[in-house]
Amino acid sequence: IVSGMVAAYNNKEFRAYLQPKVSLHTGKVVGAEALVRWIRADGSMVMPGRFIDVFERNGFVTKVDFAILDQVLEYLQDALAQREEVVPISVNFSRRHNEYADFVPNILKRLKDYKVPGNLLEVRERLSPLVHRSARHHQRPLPPPRRLTAKVGGLGAIWSASGRWPTRP
Repeated sequence: IVSGMVAAYNNKEFRAYLQPKVSLHTGKVVGAEALVRWIRADGSMVMPGRFIDVFERNGFVTKVDFAILDQVLEYLQDALAQREEVVPISVNFSRRHNEYADFVPNILKRLKDYKVPGNLLEVRERLSPLVHRSARHHQRPLPPPRRLTAKVGGLGAIWSASGRWPTRP
């Protein structure tokens, strides 16, 4: 996994697959979640369970997260240009992004560069198995994990107040 990650990144083998979010009340698609898949040059697929945990440990996950974001924004840009109906798309990001002060400004710059309105992007914290395993070693019990979600319009306010993802109580 590690020996092939840089070449896979350079060859754009990490791809976004959109999983629709469907309203149970209307049956309509109301959003989507971008899922990362590693599609090798030979067409074989490496499932995220084999690489996300490894990339979380070595920090490479931050490159993959932004590669997925760029694909989502490019899709939204094209769809808007063709006047297609679009729905908000959520993109998962690692807590490793806390190591970089420019995390949120980087997202906001990309939104501007792609000319995509912020209400079409949801930024979500990815809860990886690595986070869950390390939590078992704490002395005090932790509350059950929950996803933190922020629409990009509100993300700047959260970020400016803390400079980090909101922390669990």
